[in-house]
Amino acid sequence: MRNFVISSLINQDSESWNHCVIQQVFSPNISTTILTTPLFEQVEEDTLIWKGENNGVYSVKRVYRICVEELMDTSRFRCPGIGQEFGD
Repeated sequence: MRNFVISSLINQDSESWNHCVIQQVFSPNISTTILTTPLFEQVEEDTLIWKGENNGVYSVKRVYRICVEELMDTSRFRCPGIGQEFGD
């Protein structure tokens, strides 16, 4: 499992799930879930992106801000008319 890569779960030639590998690696429940998940034919290249930043680069600072905004009421830190939160 140390050198296992996700791309081995898909048959690149047929663009379909690699049933044998999935059933060997995962439990029956998980295998069924994976195998019933459709693969999109129009996707030609898989790309890792982070929508938390405009440039697509992962930022711990941005993740922290997202968590704070989702979990806490930060309205008391806002300055009227500025539109920025304290610490920006």
